[in-house]
Amino acid sequence: MRVLCRYTLIMLFAGIYFGNSQVKIGDNLQLIDPSSLLELESSTRALVLTRVNENQMSAITPLNGALVYNTDAECIFMYSGDSWRNLCETNNINAIANNGLSLINGNSVQLGGQLIRPTTIQTDATNTLSLNGIQTTNDIDPMFLVLDSNNTITQITRSSLIQKDESVIIASDGQNQFTTPQTITNINNIDVYRNGVKINFSAVGPNLIELQSNIICFDNDEIRIVQIQ
Repeated sequence: MRVLCRYTLIMLFAGIYFGNSQVKIGDNLQLIDPSSLLELESSTRALVLTRVNENQMSAITPLNGALVYNTDAECIFMYSGDSWRNLCETNNINAIANNGLSLINGNSVQLGGQLIRPTTIQTDATNTLSLNGIQTTNDIDPMFLVLDSNNTITQITRSSLIQKDESVIIASDGQNQFTTPQTITNINNIDVYRNGVKINFSAVGPNLIELQSNIICFDNDEIRIVQIQ
């Protein structure tokens, strides 16, 4: 009975809580995350790793993932593969970059790379997104962002998006068919004027229009065809 009581007191003094193969040491022993095997909780005490010097550490061959505090290097070391790695050295950090990020010189992550999944950049009225360094212009025409032939984002004016061709033809007496400046892809993008007055027409070929039958041209009538693509 004395042995049992002594064991119970030791366990209480150590502050260890066992439950379903889980261990918690420190404060709030009754609260342990279901996924934890071992939990430490304290606002006044800290976990102190095994403290060894360089020679002592080198003599230890533990499992991968073992940690010690090297008193000579004043840093934490982790055992990986067949050697101890200094966690204070940046070249021992195995950085991973993907989805629009690139790894430079093994330890520097920079913006730029291939996306590997659908990606959204969420903005709001306060947290906005700005792109600096895009080609600019002093043109007062409204600007648009487009991808150029090199897949580079650049600015262009609205007028440069619209390709407009215009031809002026001096008609002969009775002429009712005229050639358009461009291949006809949408008849609604063509306007035809006779002596400055807009008139109706129909398309009769890839580059040919015909005036309505009630419209008669005379010698030296000016036919102006405006086509937008």
